[in-house]
Amino acid sequence: WYQRRVHGHCKKLDSDLRMLQENSITQGGEITRMRKQLQHAQSALSDKNQRIASLLNGSAAPGNSSPGMLDDGSIASISSSFPLPTDIRAQFIDFYNQRRLDLMEALDDHAEVKKHKLTERDWRDVVVRTWKTAGDACIQHCKAFRDRVSHTIQFASTKDPGKAQRCRDRFLANYMQLNHQNRTQFDLTPVENHVVRQCVYLEDAPAKVRRLVSEMVWLCWLCTLCEPRIDLFVPSEVQTFNGREHERFAASNPDSDRVMEIVWPGLKYKDELIVKPKVKT
Repeated sequence: WYQRRVHGHCKKLDSDLRMLQENSITQGGEITRMRKQLQHAQSALSDKNQRIASLLNGSAAPGNSSPGMLDDGSIASISSSFPLPTDIRAQFIDFYNQRRLDLMEALDDHAEVKKHKLTERDWRDVVVRTWKTAGDACIQHCKAFRDRVSHTIQFASTKDPGKAQRCRDRFLANYMQLNHQNRTQFDLTPVENHVVRQCVYLEDAPAKVRRLVSEMVWLCWLCTLCEPRIDLFVPSEVQTFNGREHERFAASNPDSDRVMEIVWPGLKYKDELIVKPKVKT
């Protein structure tokens, strides 16, 4: 009996030893994996710090043509993770081609439910005003953030106020572009709510309309963070049609040159029209 008991204890000890060895191997592999992840994160952080340092050092004075700085001292788009102006332009055009009809149908359904007596032209006017409100709100949202944090950013290495301001602007532009998708850092819900409140017919709109308005706000946010900023362009209705500045809406009278209605805004980048506004003649 005693020998059997000792033998049983030996087997259990042997089993426990194998288990400890297996766990040690597993934990060793996990530690190795975690070390690799840590090294990768440290490398990425080092690259990011070097990039920020390079950006700050390159913003010394107007006329500096270092990467990201234009010859007139203004800032070009900085972050490689942020969409290029051509990408934002393409997204804006795609929204018109693919989502405008959905938006107009959703607004029409909303009008029927709420018994709003609005014509199709009225709804097109609501859409243009929504774009303008969203664009202005995003600019204010961006400015509020920059004003809130800019005074906390100090550059002790320079006593030149102009240089310090350019460094500050450049740092904030880069930071906002890098984090433009971070909804915790940049919550656009207040902007969306403001847009809906300002356009009275949208305040009690269904979820589909709210989703489309959110997409419009998002595009305006990208335009706002672009460096230099991309601006919405809404021409005056009292104009003669000009093919260099207008694009004729499909339902227009092709024989008329009088602009009767603005259907969709355009985009301006560095004072150049990169998307023509849609107008009805």
